[in-house]
Amino acid sequence: MPARLWELGVGCLLFLGLKQFNGVPRHLEKVPPLLLLAGVVGVLFVPLKFAVSATIAVVVLTAALIACLRSGTAGYKVLTRQTIVYIGLISYSLYLWHWGVLSLSRWTIGIHWWSVPFQIALMLSLASASHRYVETPLRRSDWSSYRWQSIGYGIGACAVAGGLLTGLDAMQTPSLYTGRRPDLVAVGPQSLTEPYLIKGPGTRWQGEKCVLSDNSQVGKRLSLEECTLGHFATAKRRVLVIGNSFSAAFTQAFDELVAEDGYAVAITSCWGASVVPQLANDGPWNKANDYYWESVVPSLVSHLKRGDWVFLIGDMAEFSPKQKSPESSERLQQLKSGLVALSTMLSSKGARLAVLHGNPFAREASCRPVLAAKQWFNSFTDLCRLPNRRKSLLRRKELDTVLVSLEHEGMIRVVDLFDLFCPGEECTYNAANGQILYRDEWSHPSVEAVRLSAAAIRRVLTSTD
Repeated sequence: MPARLWELGVGCLLFLGLKQFNGVPRHLEKVPPLLLLAGVVGVLFVPLKFAVSATIAVVVLTAALIACLRSGTAGYKVLTRQTIVYIGLISYSLYLWHWGVLSLSRWTIGIHWWSVPFQIALMLSLASASHRYVETPLRRSDWSSYRWQSIGYGIGACAVAGGLLTGLDAMQTPSLYTGRRPDLVAVGPQSLTEPYLIKGPGTRWQGEKCVLSDNSQVGKRLSLEECTLGHFATAKRRVLVIGNSFSAAFTQAFDELVAEDGYAVAITSCWGASVVPQLANDGPWNKANDYYWESVVPSLVSHLKRGDWVFLIGDMAEFSPKQKSPESSERLQQLKSGLVALSTMLSSKGARLAVLHGNPFAREASCRPVLAAKQWFNSFTDLCRLPNRRKSLLRRKELDTVLVSLEHEGMIRVVDLFDLFCPGEECTYNAANGQILYRDEWSHPSVEAVRLSAAAIRRVLTSTD
């Protein structure tokens, strides 16, 4: 009710308006109902980023459609056909069942062109049976001789259901899941801020204290003492890791660099930050992004010395879109100019810049790690498919050209982990040794993948050329 009150309220206002203002129906007679119906259907296909506006539009259009329907019109004839009316009658049951069918399908056989007719038929069959044998009998039954007793039964049922849900939520592992869970050190984006400890004094990364997670954290101080693995002041070399949430994902990649090479690695992050400050950022973290690049990064860089490194880690997928456009080409050039500016600034201090290249496009699979693990219910299909090696390398070719050219000019060093994240012709969620490469559906690398990456990262950051 709290989330949907305004939509129900629109229906109430429509009813009252048509009752109180007799002139309204006459004005609405001029509006073709089929045009409004087409608008309702069309709104369903707008991009997800316009979801809020689309919800408002579809409610308003639906209210207008109801108001202007009149006998004899084409819209009235369409919407009063027996089949359409029946779908309307079972619509609530269909609403309840469709998501379960889609979810179970995704976890088992998948959703394909050949399976869609069967899945739609199953949704309709379940909805029809549910409406006939559960919904209608319960709604029309005489629960008692007195209305207050019927209301009491309803309140009692709600209380029992609420108690069961509360008890289930209080359990440590409230789940009926019977599959194998992925054997990962950390799962989910929330794990990005978990503190990390390396053996030895002064080597604890404090997690949440080292990231800007939303705009409310503008002004937050990111302390080198709390965000460094190793001893920043006395280390042989210092590495400052900067970037968006992907930089926090690589916290476990520097153990040997700290323990064996005498380095200190300071890791900071700003959720949703642009890869370089020259790229416009109008996302939900825009103010945090500006503060990070304008205040936090310059302050941290001021502590670097000759021979130190800045390691820039971000999600490079936006620079390798499926379809090239003038806008994508412009952003790629902005990336190049931003990297040149950052490298030039660091060179004045005698420091160097390393940049993480683009990894496979795992986010497009929208796949949680549990789906990547082999399960008894989906052993015959890969639920985490993403663009293969050839397509992925072709898509990132322009980005590769930019980064390689800057490397040849001595502006940056490129850390390319593509072969590790896509060891075969098909890019999957699994490394060559079978370990799962991602901790969530947002393509943040898993701790296991990061540790597999450590040697390649170490080679770059200890190089002298």
